Amino acid sequence: MHMSQPIGERGRGVAGTTVGTLVTQPASQERQFMGGGGGGRGAGEDTMLETIMAAIAELTLDVKTVKADINSVKADINSVKADINSVKADINSVKADINSVRRELKEDINSVKADINSVSERVDELGEKFEAQNNGGVKVLDGVYDSVMNAEWSHVVVNCAEHDEKWLGMDVSDAKSEGQPQLWSGSQAHAPYDPEEPWEGDEVPGVSGKLVMVTLKSKKGWPYMPFDVVEGPMGPVETLTGYDGRHDAYIRKENFLVWHTVKEMLDKWLENKGIVRPFIVVGTPGIGKSFGTGSLLLYQLLHHPSDKLKVVAYFVRGEAYIFHKEGRRVVHYEEEKNAVKEINGMARNGIKGYAIYDICGESGGAGRLTDKWGIVLISSPNVNNFQKFKTKRPDTLSIYMNCYENVEFKAVLAWERHSQVAEGQINREDVNLEEDWKKVEDRIHMVGPLPRYVLGGEKRFFDRLRDVQSALYLVSRGDIKSLMKVMDRSREWHDDGTTHKLVRLVRHVDGKGKECRNQPTSVYVWKELQANIDATYLYKSEMYRILSDTMERGAYEFETAGLRVFMAWNVMGTLLKHLKHLPRGNEAMRCSVLSQRGAKGRMPTSFSQLTSDGQKQALAAGYLYRLPIPNFPLVDSFFVVEGTGAKTIVLLQVTKAQSHHTKKTTVRQFRKYMGNLFERWEETENYFNWEIIYIQHANSTAIYRRQDCFSPGGVANDTDIALWDNIHQYQLTLNAPIANLFLRRGVAPKACPAKRRR
Repeated sequence: MHMSQPIGERGRGVAGTTVGTLVTQPASQERQFMGGGGGGRGAGEDTMLETIMAAIAELTLDVKTVKADINSVKADINSVKADINSVKADINSVKADINSVRRELKEDINSVKADINSVSERVDELGEKFEAQNNGGVKVLDGVYDSVMNAEWSHVVVNCAEHDEKWLGMDVSDAKSEGQPQLWSGSQAHAPYDPEEPWEGDEVPGVSGKLVMVTLKSKKGWPYMPFDVVEGPMGPVETLTGYDGRHDAYIRKENFLVWHTVKEMLDKWLENKGIVRPFIVVGTPGIGKSFGTGSLLLYQLLHHPSDKLKVVAYFVRGEAYIFHKEGRRVVHYEEEKNAVKEINGMARNGIKGYAIYDICGESGGAGRLTDKWGIVLISSPNVNNFQKFKTKRPDTLSIYMNCYENVEFKAVLAWERHSQVAEGQINREDVNLEEDWKKVEDRIHMVGPLPRYVLGGEKRFFDRLRDVQSALYLVSRGDIKSLMKVMDRSREWHDDGTTHKLVRLVRHVDGKGKECRNQPTSVYVWKELQANIDATYLYKSEMYRILSDTMERGAYEFETAGLRVFMAWNVMGTLLKHLKHLPRGNEAMRCSVLSQRGAKGRMPTSFSQLTSDGQKQALAAGYLYRLPIPNFPLVDSFFVVEGTGAKTIVLLQVTKAQSHHTKKTTVRQFRKYMGNLFERWEETENYFNWEIIYIQHANSTAIYRRQDCFSPGGVANDTDIALWDNIHQYQLTLNAPIANLFLRRGVAPKACPAKRRR
């Protein structure tokens, strides 16, 4: 409130005079009021002073009153603010309650929706089951036909020039052509593997690099894994890499061997130039026969250009899928018997088709199928699976599949890591195929080249390893005959519950055609079985059978006996009489170091089992060295003799062939292995003398001239060829005189437990 303004209605001064009036009186008036002059203060002055003081007092009182009013207003304002805050709090509380109610309502609504969906799905499921029961478990699968027909091809090749060691020299690329690209030809697929030369892929027109493997990706998967499983959610992937390969069929050269064999007869049948005969594809359990071979056959049959082939059927797990080319539809049968009836009906109506039958136990359904259709059975070597079928269809032809090669395992690793990078599951810089391959190598060493276990998760691998070790324990408790059966490479697959864990099938090509043989499934199994054999008492009758039997029987036992002869103290004299030198051209005949009677190590006294995973050891006389892997290059065994002059390494090669030439690359592999096994190997090569003895069966055609070392392409490595040229060669036939002396000892040489010399 300005002092020049009247206080207003709140109070006035004396006799209605305002303070403003008093203060602003002119000086003349002030003097007049105070009595005129300045000669002392009169009564008027006192009255004026009192009036002023009273006015000031009243003004002070008014100020205090105003301040009190202001404070009161402030208090009222604060009270209003508090009321407003209280209202806001109430509003927020109401909002929270509303949101809570909304959430609860939403949850209740979602729960009701889920219940409705569950009931709806159950109703649909019951409806499908009801419909399936009325239709005999038959259902048309949408989109499956086109998924298989339009499966996408990709190549995995060896391409060291463009790919670094990080990817193990492997490269992955999509097939550029529409439909099936150019892949292995029939001649390439049927070409036998060279056991001394690891397969590293084939050159195929239109493919950059050497083709090792191809993949077929179907969006809805393949029959081996039910299509509804492929479309459903996937839990944790139990594989080495963690890659989900349900959609991918891994196709190997071995799978194409099957297809080319089937196609040759199929084409003639469809052209009315021949009959259709059944096939059975046989291979070691766990090598991908069903997923690889079955998927490839299905794809190729659906793409076959002949209009006469109307239908392709796929039987698996007691179910069946019938692919109709006309209408491009797939019908699923929950019970294979209903599919068999349908197929037999189509055959009676003159409709031609082909069936793929994946045996999961006995092949009862296959035997009921019409013989007017073609059929391929897929099975393990267990004859119980298909014996009834072969009895009914004696014209059945067998196709034998080999296990994975090392480079094919590398191809799978490259494909899976490449796919994970492409799908954003892992970063490219995090790929470490060398570490993956090391783990795979270790697994192959223990359980064999079986992708089901080698490329599976930790649990699957260790479960298999325990099964293998249990099987070895059971075999070790048996007699020598049962032990020899496992090691015998004969046609028969002895299925006693342990065989498939210890033995793998290999395709054998000879003059009579293609057959199968058995081999220990892994290096670990081979060494354990060999140790058991070496530690087992060999009876004279068993040894006589081994040394005197026919060509094929007892192949492995003959090899073992042929090596043991050099440990028999009473045989050496006769052995030397039958040892024949194989000279170089006009070279004069020479005696072996074994003719030096006082030579140390002339007759080894114990075995030494070499190990590829241990420290290098010193080469010593007195041991017959057991090699760490089957099919060791160049030799089956060897020992060291310290005679007159330089020490001599005597190589032993057991063979029934009439010749046993070798290659420069084989010599190189031998030198590499020996360098990994023994200390100071380069010095040993240069300063030791060398001999090799070819040990042959009495029924074999004797090797009569020096065996050659060939250099492919005419390119010679001086050190490899030079080493071979320095080896003196001999031939020995294990004839009756040697066998009789060997047996006259009363028992065969006592086998010492295999030593591990570090």
